Amino acid sequence: NKGDLRTFVEHRVSALCAAGCIPPRSDTASRLAASADGNFLFATLTLDALGDNSNAMRLSLEELGALPRKLGAVYHAMFRKRFTDAAAYERDVLPLLECLAAARGPLPDELLRAASNLETQAARRGCNALSQFLSRGTTGVCLFHQSLRDWLCDVDASAEFAVAMKAGQERLAALGWQEFVKSPATMAAYPLANLAAHLIASAQCDRLAALLTDLSYLERRVRAAQTFDLVDEFSRAVTVLPDGHSHRRLLQC
Repeated sequence: NKGDLRTFVEHRVSALCAAGCIPPRSDTASRLAASADGNFLFATLTLDALGDNSNAMRLSLEELGALPRKLGAVYHAMFRKRFTDAAAYERDVLPLLECLAAARGPLPDELLRAASNLETQAARRGCNALSQFLSRGTTGVCLFHQSLRDWLCDVDASAEFAVAMKAGQERLAALGWQEFVKSPATMAAYPLANLAAHLIASAQCDRLAALLTDLSYLERRVRAAQTFDLVDEFSRAVTVLPDGHSHRRLLQC
C-alpha cells in the first residue's frame, strides 16, 4: 500500500510541478508520501489543495507548513484559505455545515436549504464554497468523509470554523417536526426515517413522546420497513425522557 501511494504521490507531484502549481523541489514527493503514511485520503486531499483549479483557493507548500501529519491540519489550512470572510462563513456556510454534520445520511438539496434556514441564493453560495468537501449522490448531499465531521466538531482543532452538533440536530429536528405536524402521510423519506433520532439527540422530550405515540406516524414507519429502527428508538427514548414524564411508562411497555 505504501509503495502504491508513493507511486501515486510522485505522479501527482510531477504533474503539479509541470503545471506550475508548486516549485520543483526534489524532496516534496518523499516528504508527502512519508506524511501520508499509507493514507490515500490524506495524500489526495493535500495534493488537491496544492493543485486547486482556482489560484485564489490553491495552497502553497508554505501555507501547508511542513506537510502536517494530520488531516485536521490540512482541513484547517484549506478552510483558512477558502473562508477568509468570517461574517460570510457564519452567515452562508456554518448553517449548512451544522446540518451536514448532524445528518444521519445524505440530505436532498431542498431539505438542506430549508433546515439551514437560508435563502435559496445564500444556500447556493454556501454549497458552492463547500463543493470540494461534499459528496453528491442520487439521494442528496453529505460531507465527503467522517474525518471532516470529526474535525469540524472538535472545537480545539477547528477553532474559528467549529460546528455545534447540537445546533444541527435542532435544525433537522425542527424541519422534521414541521413535516410531521403537517401530516405524517406526506413526510419526506429523510425526516420520516430520522426525526425521532434527531429529537432524541436534541433531548426534545415532549415532541419525542408525541411522535412515538402517534399511530399514523407509526403506521407509516412500519409500511416503510423501519420497524427495527422504531424498536431501537423506543429503547433510546426511554433513556431520554425524565422519570416523571407522562409518556415514559407507555413507551417503556
